[in-house]
Amino acid sequence: MVTDHPGAIDLSSQALTVVLLATHSHFIHQATGCCNDPTLSGYDEKRVGKLKSARRRKDKANAHGNGNWLVSLHYLLGALTPPFGCSGARPYQEDEILIEDEGRFVCVFDGHGGKQISRYLRLNLFASYQAALSIGSKEDLSTSKVQTAIKNALLRVDDEVCKIGQWSYTGSTAVVCIISLDSDGVRTIVTANVGDSRAVLCRNGVAVDLSRDHKPNDEDEMERIEKLGGSVDWCGDVDPVTDDPILHTGVYRVNSNLALSRAIGDKSERPFISNEADISTHVVKDGDSFIVLASDGLFDVMSSQEVVSFVTLNCEGSPDEEAATRVAKEALKRGSSDNITVIIIWL
Repeated sequence: MVTDHPGAIDLSSQALTVVLLATHSHFIHQATGCCNDPTLSGYDEKRVGKLKSARRRKDKANAHGNGNWLVSLHYLLGALTPPFGCSGARPYQEDEILIEDEGRFVCVFDGHGGKQISRYLRLNLFASYQAALSIGSKEDLSTSKVQTAIKNALLRVDDEVCKIGQWSYTGSTAVVCIISLDSDGVRTIVTANVGDSRAVLCRNGVAVDLSRDHKPNDEDEMERIEKLGGSVDWCGDVDPVTDDPILHTGVYRVNSNLALSRAIGDKSERPFISNEADISTHVVKDGDSFIVLASDGLFDVMSSQEVVSFVTLNCEGSPDEEAATRVAKEALKRGSSDNITVIIIWL
């Protein structure tokens, strides 16, 4: 129920829940969280109402409130559910999510240095993708065209945000999953990734990474950065005898700054921080049950296989409205101190 404070939500009679979005061939639900600020957060009531245009749907159906644990507005069988929040360890939330095309276009954006660019991605990436997809034959919706369209859309958005001078020191990851359906009814997962958010497929109970984390200490990333004249530095404790990094006491950073090697934005860190997306494709097969998209707040404390096993064990391998919330809460129990966003697509 709504409390006396306009916009606050009383959680005394309801546990954290997520919204289930039913689509033609799969289900999506998501939960987001960040860790700190013990206050209960409200939401903008103007965001609740019938969606009357694609633009408003884009702006509202994927909008976050201002709190910690959040459930974004979703288009759910013609209805919308408002977000709600409770406590966590960060006083701000820089993650954003985007769900379009009846759940066939799903994204997680993890902002850093502010949420300007993660928000810009939420508001503009799908439109850029549609524009790129419309080039050439309207009948050609092949997987290769989808790959080219999302890659070009990410580059276009990156170019736009890099032209805004006051955003030079902010950036965002972007992990995108597109469920492409060909004329024979074969579904293909097209995944695009820039940064260290991740997409993971559950195939017969085994985790299959659909994306590769762009971390500074990745061998290929480190080689690229050092060839450009940059450095990859350990920012944490070291063994006093061997001078080796002591794991879990710090992170590797590019030029002692950012803890990821690719991003949308971060103009001040170019060319060491790349804007190039990795694109992968995976045909949906028997035994493929769900996809998890999440920011690094989850994968900092859980491996891909641990996430897949946790969802399988706690949800018995079938759509569960609280699965994303359970995963995010488990990450908090394991000590995650970052923003956490989790989306689960049931195939």
